[in-house]
Amino acid sequence: VLVLPGAVGHAGQTAPRGVAVLLDWLHLVSGSLWIGGLIGLLVVWAALPAAKRVASLAVCVPRFSNVALVSVLVLLATGVGASALHLPVLDALWLTTYGKVILIKAGILLAAMLLASVNLLKNKPGLSRPGVSEASARLLRTLVSVEAVLVTGAILAAAVLSSVAPPPPAFAEEGSALARVGPEIGRAHV
Repeated sequence: VLVLPGAVGHAGQTAPRGVAVLLDWLHLVSGSLWIGGLIGLLVVWAALPAAKRVASLAVCVPRFSNVALVSVLVLLATGVGASALHLPVLDALWLTTYGKVILIKAGILLAAMLLASVNLLKNKPGLSRPGVSEASARLLRTLVSVEAVLVTGAILAAAVLSSVAPPPPAFAEEGSALARVGPEIGRAHV
């Protein structure tokens, strides 16, 4: 199902189509794994009684952290690859609406990745340490909640991105015209 948006969207219209659709599909799969895992951790937190919560999170979090790390790396690689295919020049990132939305999405994801790194480096090991585990579990819940909101914001930015046309290849040649036309032609400059 996740191949369909790329096949009928921007990726399906970008050469080379096979590469563009593959990048889009991998991007959607990795993002789905990330947000799905975050929601899963929040469900585990809410569904279990406090006595079982830390023990369950101590099992789930390390497994999810490994999947999330790979997902984020794939998300970054495919996002950069797709941007390289859709943007004819680097300037298009800040000179076009399409590029600006990519920058907004990247900023949101960067903030989410910062929170994810705290979970990976501090909370994941803290869940297995006696005396620290309950505090790590509470901090994990807070950071995962904010991270899920940020990733949802990135998904909304992606929705906006899908409704904005990427800049045309001719954008790369803007400003490199060989001749000028208009009222200034033929006038002597004083």
